[in-house]
Amino acid sequence: MAERPAGHRLAGGVHDAPGQVDPARRLGPAQIDVLAQLAVATVLLGGIYALIAVGLTLIFGIMRVVNFAHGEFLMLGMYLAFWAFALYAVDP
Repeated sequence: MAERPAGHRLAGGVHDAPGQVDPARRLGPAQIDVLAQLAVATVLLGGIYALIAVGLTLIFGIMRVVNFAHGEFLMLGMYLAFWAFALYAVDP
C-alpha cells in the first residue's frame, strides 16, 4: 500500500502534519498481543469445528444415520463450559 504524501488532505478537510505517521499504520506491542491472541483463538475454534465435523462424519459413515443428538451433546458441553467459566473463572 502506498504511503500518503505529507500534508495530504484527509476526509472532512483535515490535514495531517508533515512527517507524522498515521496511527492506523503503527503497530505497537498491544496490537501484536491482540493479533497473537486472535490467531490462537482462531486455531482453537477451527479445531472445535473439525472435531464436530469428524464426529458427524464417523457416526454417519458407520451407522448411515444422521445423529441429531450430536448437536444436543455439543450444546450440553458448551453449557457446562459456560457455567465453569461463570462459577469458577475457568478460562475455556
